[in-house]
Amino acid sequence: MRRLQDAQNPTNTDARWVYPYVELEPLGDAIQRGKPCVVLIDEVDKADIDFPNDLLDVLDRFEFDIDDLPRSESDQCAAAKGFGRHVTAPTGGVKPIVVITSNREKPLPEPFLRRCLYTRLEFPADGGILARIVRKNLDARLDDISDALIAGAVERFCQIRERGRVLGMQKLPATSELVDWVRVLHWQSRKAEDVSLDALSVADQAMLFKLHQDIERYRARTAEESAE
Repeated sequence: MRRLQDAQNPTNTDARWVYPYVELEPLGDAIQRGKPCVVLIDEVDKADIDFPNDLLDVLDRFEFDIDDLPRSESDQCAAAKGFGRHVTAPTGGVKPIVVITSNREKPLPEPFLRRCLYTRLEFPADGGILARIVRKNLDARLDDISDALIAGAVERFCQIRERGRVLGMQKLPATSELVDWVRVLHWQSRKAEDVSLDALSVADQAMLFKLHQDIERYRARTAEESAE
């Protein structure tokens, strides 16, 4: 689109060529630089169905061709941007470490999985780790949130999550919900220790639960325990 726009300007000579509009994305840039680094490909299961297969050859050899770049412009692109039609690591370069995450929303091709080392990330059981995750993900303007509030929120959150696990909730609250909940507690000037597990406010429910059936299940269990 940028090339098409530039072509409307008779004084812009870049539009005569393709290479000014070719850029390397993070994986290609990491391969081309050949320096130690880590590349994250997040939630690959949400990508187009052909995406994992397109990565097979790249991850196998850590080199690839830019098909959209004409061969006649390869040298010009290399002189201007440091890479040509064929992208590979420089001699003596280091291959990047590629971390790929998946929520298993759809199966991944077996040839793709054969090139991966699998590990499952469990939800943190340590409250201290959760507190550090929350602090790291808070906005800079919320740096005045006290460690006591975060610690208390983490404790309550773990209790709520455990109750949800016992109830068989479809989607247990995770770290993103915890971070949002801490923000809400801070904005409302509330203390986590004042949050009742048996009477979560509407704001608490909106932050922690994402499915109506999970909210109803939690409310029903609370009502049952109150009746007992």
